[in-house]
Amino acid sequence: MFIVCTLFSRDLIIPPRPCTAPVISLSINLRIIKTKAPHVIAPAIGNPTSVTSFKKSSTLLFIIALEKTGPHYKIIIINMLQLILHLIGDYLLQSDWMALNKTKCSKAAAVHALTYSLPFLLICPSLNAFLVICITHFFIDRFRLARYVVFAKSKLGPKRYWHKWEDCKDTGYHKEVPEYLSAWLLIACDNTIHLLINWLALTYL
Repeated sequence: MFIVCTLFSRDLIIPPRPCTAPVISLSINLRIIKTKAPHVIAPAIGNPTSVTSFKKSSTLLFIIALEKTGPHYKIIIINMLQLILHLIGDYLLQSDWMALNKTKCSKAAAVHALTYSLPFLLICPSLNAFLVICITHFFIDRFRLARYVVFAKSKLGPKRYWHKWEDCKDTGYHKEVPEYLSAWLLIACDNTIHLLINWLALTYL
């Protein structure tokens, strides 16, 4: 059984017959460049004559054989799925109303937190893990908690880089930092916090 996780794929390449050996193939720019190991059933997985090609649109493709797969392969699958579900919930399912009002209105933040969390039901999390993902997402977005993390990490540098909160309260970065840059850096910090909490909840709860 194969799970195919495709991101912007241009060339989807799958062996013609099921392969019982654990195989991970990474395809970049129309070519599979790495496989786990050769196998009698799939002796030439990179050979166009021995594979079935489906034209898609991609720069990155993972083909993972699940039968007799070791734990490290399952970790790859789980982590990839967590990232994809995060992106679906936080971007594809977030409406303009949610994005514009979630920091000002608890209702918008709650609706966004719920719609964000729903895709994670596809991987059957525990009730505690699901609640942690949903509730923490609400508070992080409603009160823009990522800016406090950004502000706190500035203390890791020399004291001359320490600024007053009044000059940093919008994004956590000093007001002299270009607006476009501070906004994108804050988004990166926000995503990192969400991903970390999701991983901890799904791993340990």
